[in-house]
Amino acid sequence: MVPQRMKWLARSWVPLVVLACSAILAYSPLLWQLERSLAHQPLYWSIWFLPVAALYLAHKRLIGCEVRARADGPATAIISVLAWIVLAIAILLWSPWLAGVSLLVLLLGAACYWWGAAGLRRVAPVWAILWLALPLPVELDESLIARLRLETTTWASVLLDVFGVIHSTAGNVIEIPGQRLFTAAACSGMHSLQAMLGCGGFYVLWRRRRVLRATLFLSVAILISVGSNSVRVASLVWLAAHHIDFTTGFL
Repeated sequence: MVPQRMKWLARSWVPLVVLACSAILAYSPLLWQLERSLAHQPLYWSIWFLPVAALYLAHKRLIGCEVRARADGPATAIISVLAWIVLAIAILLWSPWLAGVSLLVLLLGAACYWWGAAGLRRVAPVWAILWLALPLPVELDESLIARLRLETTTWASVLLDVFGVIHSTAGNVIEIPGQRLFTAAACSGMHSLQAMLGCGGFYVLWRRRRVLRATLFLSVAILISVGSNSVRVASLVWLAAHHIDFTTGFL
C-alpha cells in the first residue's frame, strides 16, 4: 500500500504543495496572534510541551498502522470541509481561538486521510490531549480561575481550622489577627491543574492505560493539584499567623 501512495504523491505533489502553502498563509496570521497572546499569560506557559509530546505519542501509537493507498473519502471530506468552514469563520471574525480549533480539526482529517479509521482510533486520544493547548473560550478561563481561587480558599480554611489558626474568610480573602491575605489568581491552582492534566494525559497514553484506569488516574491528578495548592496556601497563612511572612500581602 505504501508504494501505491508514494506513486500517487509523485503524480500529485504540485497540488499538495499549493494546498500546503495556502494553509500556511491562511493559518499563520491568526495562529501567530494566538501564540503572542499565550506568551503573555504565565498560566499557559506549561502547554508548550504538548505539541512535541503529541507528535511523539502519535508516532508511537501509529507504529504498525499501514498507510492507506486510498483515502477514506466521505469521512476525510467531511472533516476537511468542517475545518475550512471554521477557518473561514475565524478569518471573518478574526478569532485566533477559532483558527486553533480549525487546525486541530484539520489534523484529525489528515490522520483520517493517511491512516483511515484504524489510525484515527489510535491518534484520537492524542488529539484530545492537544485541546489542552487552547485556552478556554469567551473568558471561561477567568471563570474557572475564579472558581479555583474560591475552592482553594475554602479548603485552606478547613486546614487552618485543623491547625487551630484563628481566621475568617470572605471570598478570596483570609483574615488573621493583624493581617488580610488575598488568594491571587497565580495561586488559584490553574497552572498546576493544566500541568497535571497534560503530564497525566501523556503518561496514560504513553503507557497505553485502559479508559477506566486512565480516568481514575487523571481524577486523582486533579485532586492532587487542587489539594496541594490548598495545603500551600494554608501553610503560608499558618506561617504568617506565627509572624513568619512569606506572603508579602498576597498568596
